[in-house]
Amino acid sequence: MSNRLARYALLVSGALLPIASAQAADLATKITDAVVYASAARVTRQGQFQAVAGANRATLGGLPAWVDVDSVRARIEGGNGARVLAVRSRVTSDDAYTEDELRKAEGAVDAARDAVEMTKAETTALQADLEHLNKLMPWQLQKLPREAAERPVSAAELKDINDYLAIAKLENVKKSYDLKKQLREQEETLKRAEEELKKLADHPKKSTTEITVDVSAGQAGPVTVAVSYLISGASWYPEHTIVAPGTGGAVAMRSQGVVQQATGEDWENVAVRLSAMHPFAGETTPQLGAWQVEPVVPCQAPDACGLRTEGGYSVRLATLDQTWQSSMPRDDDQKEALQRVQANRGRAAAVLRETQLRGATVEIPVSTRISVKGDGEPVVAPVGEENLQIERRFRAVPAVSPNVFEVGRLRNTTALPLLPGPVNLLSGTQLAGQRRMGFADLQERFDIELGSAATVSAQRRLDLANCSIGKLGTRTRLTAAYRIRLANTSKAADAKVELLDQLPVASGKGVQVELLSIEPRAEIAPNGVAEWELVIPAGQTKEVSFSFQIEYPTDQPPALARAIANRIED
Repeated sequence: MSNRLARYALLVSGALLPIASAQAADLATKITDAVVYASAARVTRQGQFQAVAGANRATLGGLPAWVDVDSVRARIEGGNGARVLAVRSRVTSDDAYTEDELRKAEGAVDAARDAVEMTKAETTALQADLEHLNKLMPWQLQKLPREAAERPVSAAELKDINDYLAIAKLENVKKSYDLKKQLREQEETLKRAEEELKKLADHPKKSTTEITVDVSAGQAGPVTVAVSYLISGASWYPEHTIVAPGTGGAVAMRSQGVVQQATGEDWENVAVRLSAMHPFAGETTPQLGAWQVEPVVPCQAPDACGLRTEGGYSVRLATLDQTWQSSMPRDDDQKEALQRVQANRGRAAAVLRETQLRGATVEIPVSTRISVKGDGEPVVAPVGEENLQIERRFRAVPAVSPNVFEVGRLRNTTALPLLPGPVNLLSGTQLAGQRRMGFADLQERFDIELGSAATVSAQRRLDLANCSIGKLGTRTRLTAAYRIRLANTSKAADAKVELLDQLPVASGKGVQVELLSIEPRAEIAPNGVAEWELVIPAGQTKEVSFSFQIEYPTDQPPALARAIANRIED
């Protein structure tokens, strides 16, 4: 038998160890690693148990019910001649309370009910005493003539009787008042005890996941096992911070991931990776289908938006997510945790969609170990910081805004793609605004708006001297001209300006539009947007001009033509 076949036979014989008589052990673990996806996380737990030579069975219980049992993996860390033979997972359901807890709650109800009944009985007895006292006074007065005939009845004796009856009735009233107050308190106690019992009895069964790892150990001793599984209830999205540049040619860019989780477990001092992939795409070789190019439609699900993932992935993920939402405890804290994670899932889904549409796969390590509570509160996970070279440019759209905006053109020279997300723009220690950037692959250029420019201005005006309007029978011909004046007041640096303006495009019936002149030449898109790339030397100005002609039915003037004509005629 060859060495290779011998090793294979040994593996098979090891796999057929009598596991039924294996040494059983509880596996106490802690979370050490987590890969966070758009709506889930792969969590790795590590723990140790004392193994015997031969077959062992380590059990890890009490995990949340929304663990994806088909995703469970296990491996041996270190040596000791041990190996994993099999991994089994199951979801177990138990009553959410013990028999002792139930008996205690039932006893509290019985005790409260007995106290209420006793107080009611005392109240009834006091009422009977009061009725007797009320009858006693008239009875004495009625008997008074007869008693006086038999023996003398003094006024002092009569007063003593009346005083006694008055005191007795007053004590009765006080006791009745105290008992009524006591009864109200006892009825409230009974109500709370009954509510607690009902809450206990009506509480849904507590479902948990149990993982069993069968291990063959070559010798007795400690064995370290790492168990990983996919669990719903986690999410993340990228965020960037750029410190607005001074006079230098570089900016500091920090990237981080905003991580949230309500998986039912706390992550304490965990190594985290942030993934823009589908959580099931790393389990087996994915199947590719057609990469369809379709008209833009509202995206209802990632698979409907051109993402190259198998349909079964999304069904499986949706089922896991539904289990998470339906099985989460319904106390206020957990409801809030669930809502926090759900609120930001849209951002995470947008990152996943844009990344996969680019045909990119990205997984980013967090630079330090972090702790993320299971309360859904966001935790900023630092990814990295890099100085990027910046080219200052300016962008002007004077037809819409009088402001000229400074734009920083950067190149991604980091070791990882920059994912789409919000960008916090800092000027010194102040937040100057928030921008958004798209996907920037390695060495890819991207632009970030830096705010209004102080040294470049743009002024757009209608050139009335070159405007005219005339009628040709039932039609009107309008000639309009515009001038745009750009100025660079900086005395030190030239200004590269991207100037955008809108040329009219015919759309109405019987309307004709013709561009007569444009200086300097511009790139003109089919929708009429003209773009100039201009360089304005320091301390100088530059002028752009264009003119066009609109011909239209006189009785049906387009809104644009009517507005220009009114200005010309003024």
